[in-house]
This record gives sequence, structure tokens and C-alpha cells, in this order.
Amino acid sequence: MAKYSIDQYRQVVRMLGFRGDYSAIDTFFKCPKHSDRRPSLAVNFEKGIFQCFQCGYAGTISTLAWDRCNKTIDHLLGLKNDDKKILDFCKSNEDTTILESERVDLSKVHFDVRGILVPFEESKEALAYIKERHLAFEILKSVNATYSGSAMINNINFSNRLIIPIYEHTGQIVNYEGRDTTFKSPRKCVYPKGAIKPLFEHYKLDHSKPIFVFEGLLKVLGARSDPYFANSTTSMGTSISSYQLEQLKPFKKIVICPDNDAAGKVLIKRIKDNLSATSSISVLRISDMNIKDIDEIPKKTGLTVAKYREQGGFYEDISF
Repeated sequence: MAKYSIDQYRQVVRMLGFRGDYSAIDTFFKCPKHSDRRPSLAVNFEKGIFQCFQCGYAGTISTLAWDRCNKTIDHLLGLKNDDKKILDFCKSNEDTTILESERVDLSKVHFDVRGILVPFEESKEALAYIKERHLAFEILKSVNATYSGSAMINNINFSNRLIIPIYEHTGQIVNYEGRDTTFKSPRKCVYPKGAIKPLFEHYKLDHSKPIFVFEGLLKVLGARSDPYFANSTTSMGTSISSYQLEQLKPFKKIVICPDNDAAGKVLIKRIKDNLSATSSISVLRISDMNIKDIDEIPKKTGLTVAKYREQGGFYEDISF
């Protein structure tokens, strides 16, 4: 599928000024599209693709080169005189979907779990993290959350992480989200290689009721402490895939609950552009702009999510 070699893709990304570890096939860099304190731009040198798990910026390395310096890979590497190609280059012709077709083939999803995953309530580290994040035990139990002090899943390090399995409608585990419990890792959230990202628990939700869409998994778990948000899900990032959009189609009332930052605009635009013809779409925001997302509410206000909502802490944004 990739047009260039691994070394050629590495060379191009270096030339574009990205600093980081170039020894691995999959690696992370700071995203150029938003203020990125922790590297969140995932780049795969074998497939020539990238995706930011914070703001949703995604595409091929060819797209990245064009965005950064208005040059093609051929031009950067001096492979040939491609002035005409530069003039004719159209990003809309590039495949900016990261292996969408592969992500929906459940038969290809397999996990090699090495290490011991224990119930989260048996780990002091997990309990301290849960207390700090104000997460409810019963909510975490309902999603079969576990913890590991030392684990690898498909060669990705899941050590010292709260681990939440992601299921599809068949009951098959198709992903794991691993959240850093030390607050020290540069990658606060990791996923295994070869996993897919369905719309979280879409098959359990009521199509006749409004569905609340959050940007992250822990935000959903925090929101579900309030029964008002029981019918909720997440795209696990501001970027929402075509696969997830298909799973969102049966819901006639969609309420997007973005973070109070610029990255949330990506999620709103993608849902609006693709589903406004078939669904009623609205945006529900936290009124206090000093509160970035729903899981900050208990820590910053001392209130539960339910109490905060009942006191008028959310408003419908009609400006989108």
C-alpha cells in the first residue's frame, strides 16, 4: 500500500522538522496543528500514515509534507523533477483515512496479552488514580476495567495503566485503552497495534433517546455518574471515523459534548457534515471556560456532575 520505503518516510518526517524517536515503525511526535504538551501525533513509517489522537489531524505522510511546506515527497527527496505534479497536487485525492477497511474486519483483530491484568479494585495504584480522577467504582466495574503494573499488548507497553477493554456488538474485544496512572508518561493513553475503534458501546444504547457524544472514554465514564448522561458514547478522540459515523446513524438526536478547547471543533464539524441530513444535532458545552472537560467538574467545583448540571452548569451552543 505504501508508495515509499520506511527509510524514505523517516527522512521526509525528519526534513519536516519533527523531533523524536525514529527507531520504531510506530512513533509519536508533537502535533503541529495544536498546542501539544505531550506528543500525540502517531506516525507509522511502514504504511506512510499519521493521526493525532488529540485534535484529529490525520492523513498520509504525503499530506503532511504538503501541509508543512507545499512540496511533495518526490520533490523533498529529489527523486525526480515533479514541478507539474506539485501544480496538479490535490490533497482530496489522497487517502486520508487510516486503513478504514482494515479496522472493520473483526476477523483480523487478535491480541497477544503478556502480563497480569488484575481487577482495578485490587491495585493501590489504580485506586489512587481513580480517586484523583473522581471516577465511580460501579461505572468502572460495568466496563470490566482492570489494571496492570507490567503488561504488553501486541508489543505496546501497557505497564502502570488502568486498562479498559473495548467490545463490538459480537462480544469480541476489539481494542484496549490503557490510561497512565502515574501522571508521568508522555503517552497518557495507549492502544494496541491492530486494534479498531468502534463507537463505544453503541450496541447497548437506546436509539429512541438522545445520544451524548464525548471526546474521550474517561469523559464518558465520568459523565455516566449522572443518569442524565447514561445514553452516552465516545469516538475516543476528536477524530471520528467513517466506521463510527455509520454506527451513529441510527440515532435521530445527537448531542455533541466537546471539550472547552479548539480541538473539539473537529468532532463537531465531522458529525455535522456527515449526519445533519438524517439526525438532529446539537452541542452541549460546559458553561465555565476554565473547566476543560466533564471529568474536571468534581475536582474544580466540588460538585458531582449531576449537581453541577442541575445548577445550570451546561448550555446549548447554537453558534456551531
